[in-house]
Amino acid sequence: MSIQTQINKLFDQWKKVHEEKPGLLKVLNLKLERFLPDGIAGDENAYINAIPKVLYILKESNAKDSEKVDFWFKEQVDKNGTHQTHQITKRIRFMQKMITGSDDLSVIAYMNLNKCGDGSKTEMKKLAAYSLDDKISLLIKEQIHILNPDIIICGGCFNIVNTILGKET
Repeated sequence: MSIQTQINKLFDQWKKVHEEKPGLLKVLNLKLERFLPDGIAGDENAYINAIPKVLYILKESNAKDSEKVDFWFKEQVDKNGTHQTHQITKRIRFMQKMITGSDDLSVIAYMNLNKCGDGSKTEMKKLAAYSLDDKISLLIKEQIHILNPDIIICGGCFNIVNTILGKET
C-alpha cells in the first residue's frame, strides 16, 4: 500500500477523533471545521528513494482563510509556486542543502501538528494540549512511522514532538 494511501486512511481516523472529541478543536479556539492534509511534497517514489528522507514537522497550517485548502509549507516549497524568493523558502532550501547536499524540495515530507488551520500565531500551550491528547499523539506518531524519515526537522515544535516520540528520538 502506498504511503499516501496509508496517510489518507490515517487522516480519516484523525477526522473521526475530531468528531468524537469536539473539545479538542475548542482547545485551539478553532472556529473553522476543516482538515488540511499534508504528506509528501513531490513524487512518492522520489521521497522513498531519497537519502536521507527528511520530514519537516511544523506547528500548524497557517491557513486562517476559510477558502484555503493547502498547507502553507507546500505552497512555499512548490517549485512552480510564486514564493521562490520568500525568506522561508530560502531557509528551507538552505537546510535541505546542508542535510542532503541538494536543495530539491520535491523529495521531502511535511506535516503540521494542527491540521485544521489557523493564523500564524500559534499558542504553544494550546497546541501542546491538543497534540499531547492521547489519541492525537498516537496519530502523530503513526504518521511519522508511515513517512519513516531518517531526519526530522521541527519548526518551532521540538518540545512537543520530543514529548510525543519520547525514547524514539
